[in-house]
Amino acid sequence: MAARRGGRGGIFEAPQAVSVEHFGHFVPADRVAEARRAARAGDGGFLALFVGRLVPEKGVLTLLEAWRVTGFRGDASLALAGEGPLRGLVERAGPSVRGLGGVPRGELPALYAAADVLVLPSERTATFLEPWGLVVNEAMLQSTPVIASTDVGAVAGGLVRDGHNGLVCPPARGQELAARLRTLYNDRVLRHRLGAAGRVDALRYTERAWADGMSRALASTGTSRT
Repeated sequence: MAARRGGRGGIFEAPQAVSVEHFGHFVPADRVAEARRAARAGDGGFLALFVGRLVPEKGVLTLLEAWRVTGFRGDASLALAGEGPLRGLVERAGPSVRGLGGVPRGELPALYAAADVLVLPSERTATFLEPWGLVVNEAMLQSTPVIASTDVGAVAGGLVRDGHNGLVCPPARGQELAARLRTLYNDRVLRHRLGAAGRVDALRYTERAWADGMSRALASTGTSRT
């Protein structure tokens, strides 16, 4: 065993995956427009999106602070899709913040396509660490760039790469998250470039790739399905 320590022969990658067919399909323009209306985003306005549980460990408090710090007016909206104990706080956060409640899975691709950025600012606590954050994959498949904290598994695992397909920031730092929101707000070309790269990268994280990785790992141990 000591001779094999540090070797890579027993490592098999089973990438965290979502349904590419469901989340990566083309969304018609009328459905995208409908999703933007539901989020109270104007036709040409900037729409930031959060999808997940409305709890402190998901970084919701930091996101609301960052949104206030940006000083965005009028043409920028923040929509939060999900339920949780912070729902009331979200709904009192001001006219540019919209709580969407729980959004059915079938409506999520249009919502991702409608957004200019997905924000996942999760924070490590004594009892929680974001294992991956599959909403990152889902948004990227609609060519939506991502801002994620370094406590998000999709960052540590290599899917989200700062400046390549999204932006990365430290957790629990509203000022730094606000700076990244401003960067994307001010640069439509950058949003397009990051989003296009994200889709290419997320297309490799398929359910088939996960199954193949698991099968190779089981085969290496002599385990077979019966």
